[in-house]
Amino acid sequence: MFSTFRKNIEKNLQAKGLSLRPTDLAALVEGVAPKSTRTALSYALDLFRPFSAGMGFRVARLSDRHVELIVPRRMRNEDDEGRIYEGALFTAALEASRLLWLRHAPLGGFKVHLKESAFRILQDYMGDVRVRMELTEMQVETVLADLRRSQTAVTEVSLHFYDQKEKSVAEAYLTLQLIHTPELTAP
Repeated sequence: MFSTFRKNIEKNLQAKGLSLRPTDLAALVEGVAPKSTRTALSYALDLFRPFSAGMGFRVARLSDRHVELIVPRRMRNEDDEGRIYEGALFTAALEASRLLWLRHAPLGGFKVHLKESAFRILQDYMGDVRVRMELTEMQVETVLADLRRSQTAVTEVSLHFYDQKEKSVAEAYLTLQLIHTPELTAP
């Protein structure tokens, strides 16, 4: 039943020139209800990114330049000391960076691949953790120009993690390869 429902959604979105990506779903309702958009994206992460299903990531903020994802403290995400696993935090960093770059994806196929990473815990933490990332206008324009020129671009991003008291608890540095496959359309 779910697969039939998903295929119908895909068919309807493709007819409108959209693919079945969480950011495309968000674009459909963003102007009308921003809070609903964040909620829909949070659910879409669980539906369309099965490796992170059950982690409960929630999109707290998403704009063209910023993303904030909440990694909730829950049994699946915790170690035996009650801290969120470092692997869960790193997965959230990857998801946040992909979400933000997908907002700038040109029409056609678009992939975000991790090439290198560094992850560092700065201090002990408890409870939910927020991961934040910001892109500069120059960075976005440079990457999009590279994609137009050669269908591939490499960029570095930094993500910062905060606890419930807004203390910086970790950071991640990612080198991403963005790949664009232009879509040919019939006249």
